Amino acid sequence: MRAFTIFLFDGVSPVSLTYSLFFSFMASAIFASSLDTSSFMFFLLLHCFVVALLHCCMILSFCSQYPLLEVFMLDHLRILIPVHENYLTRVSDGGSFIIGNVGDFGFEMASRCVEPDDNGVLVPKDLYAPYDSLPSSYSGLAVKFFDKCTLSDPYVEIKASPAKLLQGHNVYGGDSVGNAACEMLGILFQSIPELADRLDISLATIGHIDTTYSSTVTNEAIIPKIIDYLSRISNGQTRAQKNKKYETTAYWGGETSRLLQLKAYAKHAELLFTIENLKKEAKANNAKAQMLLDTVYTPELMNYSKRLLRWEARIKARKLERLGLPTGLFDFIKYQQENPDVLTVLWRQAFDPIFDTFKGQAMPYSTDDDLHQLLKDKLKTVTPSGRISYTKANNAMNFFHLVRDVGLNVVKSRYSSSTFYDNLKNLTDAGLSKAWLQNLHTKRKGDIVPLVNFCHVDFVAQFPAGYVPPVSKFNLSLVA
Repeated sequence: MRAFTIFLFDGVSPVSLTYSLFFSFMASAIFASSLDTSSFMFFLLLHCFVVALLHCCMILSFCSQYPLLEVFMLDHLRILIPVHENYLTRVSDGGSFIIGNVGDFGFEMASRCVEPDDNGVLVPKDLYAPYDSLPSSYSGLAVKFFDKCTLSDPYVEIKASPAKLLQGHNVYGGDSVGNAACEMLGILFQSIPELADRLDISLATIGHIDTTYSSTVTNEAIIPKIIDYLSRISNGQTRAQKNKKYETTAYWGGETSRLLQLKAYAKHAELLFTIENLKKEAKANNAKAQMLLDTVYTPELMNYSKRLLRWEARIKARKLERLGLPTGLFDFIKYQQENPDVLTVLWRQAFDPIFDTFKGQAMPYSTDDDLHQLLKDKLKTVTPSGRISYTKANNAMNFFHLVRDVGLNVVKSRYSSSTFYDNLKNLTDAGLSKAWLQNLHTKRKGDIVPLVNFCHVDFVAQFPAGYVPPVSKFNLSLVA
């Protein structure tokens, strides 16, 4: 995969290198002018070689310090931070609870019930910390204190879109989990300093990671058709959510899935919804909302988002474990430093089942007769007596007609599992794409969306030219 490259020379530019070469050449030429012709030429050639070698070594040195950068989006990050052992009381059954109450940890307190004390005075009971949003320069950081747990020690959960925290929007952004964690932890401890010694940062874990790439379509008007098309695509364990179908978003994976959740959606539509909410807040004299409208959600950003189809994969902790990847926050940060493409690999693995359905052609034939002949050519068998049999081809053709009439899901209910998948495989082996077959009953002949042409992901063109991901304002030693 190609990478977006940024060459950094730490103050040394190609121009300066050229100038230095030129002036060193002139100085040496003046010195060498007193030599005879052959000695003069040898000296100049030797000098040019040495200077060029030194400059190449300099450039290689700088490039080794600043490796090539690949930029795409770490769209969301959830971090779980356990309470330090010093602030817990252990009980005989192996459980634990915090010493004191949630207010001692710097959280606003709420009560689940109110009961009278011995004097009849109503007293709040069962205190807890509700979900809160910690302010930052642009967006909020969601925080929740789970002080009563049955399967784990009490912990604090923080989650946010790192790109929104750092730059106000997530149309594009960086991929560094370390940079994201630094910003999130920095906001947490800046807002609630009491937590600094009460949480065991070294044992922080990742709850989920959202990694995204975008397709750029030729015309924004086609996006609703693509979403509609995608909403009927399933492959293996990656199932479309029938109860969550919207004009602007297609979903795969159940809401309760502990492994993966996938979605494809129109980014521009999401931004329009965001802007409408910001306008309402700005009318209520919310200064931050007005600032975001003026400086972040600019016409340039909105125009850039118009033709974006976003592919978003939420990778949960259990999925990381199954893949043999670390779930400890700092272990994962170290792993990403050693394997910079890890989020790309996770994204590819998550969406491979969906994109596999695009393989083949939508309509590799002109008429039903042409398709039947194609199937006969590919699926013919030879009987023990030596006779050519077209039974598999005929069955596949009948299967195709039924799929076209009532849809693949209905056909699946009418066949045994083995017969259904055998016939489906026969059609895909003949070159028909599974995605097209899943949508066949919804399309008129000649009205086929060549989806694969619209869903191509350019891994390089994921952001405007010249974009550099912002760096956390907090010192990295905070998360060391």
